[in-house]
Amino acid sequence: MQLMTVPGIAPIISSATVAGIGKGDVFGKGRDLAAWLGLLPKQTSTGGRAILGRISKRGNRYLRQLFVQAARGVLARPQSWERCGLKHWIEAADQRLHYNKRAVAFANKRAHIAWAVVDYGRTFKMRTEADHVPQSPLSLAAAASAHDRDEGRTEEGTGQKQIHGVIRR
Repeated sequence: MQLMTVPGIAPIISSATVAGIGKGDVFGKGRDLAAWLGLLPKQTSTGGRAILGRISKRGNRYLRQLFVQAARGVLARPQSWERCGLKHWIEAADQRLHYNKRAVAFANKRAHIAWAVVDYGRTFKMRTEADHVPQSPLSLAAAASAHDRDEGRTEEGTGQKQIHGVIRR
């Protein structure tokens, strides 16, 4: 039931995932699950340089197909992107990836999230639009200069140092 709180994971995917991985303790991290599903690219190394190829297609073929088909369903409807909590990621991927690669990348992301939900035993909490508000470089610079001003300032007459608006002794 906890897996069905993740947008894009329906009852069939949820039950197949739980049947396939159990409580998720077999995998140390979400990347291990994604590799087991065959959603990660093959990696070869030469001279200390990693070369990423096509997806490996090893592991559980049935679960991989379910995750990719669910990802294609979500990606086909742009109005549902806000609901799935990854609108900004999908829009950025839309600019740089082919549709099929984007579907596999989104399925990979969902596999990571599914592992976390199963392993930690919590429900999925979607980020809101307020969590994605980027700060402009000017506001970051203003905050840094205010921090630098406040760092060495002492409270008048007391000799106490004030850091971030809190008086420290």
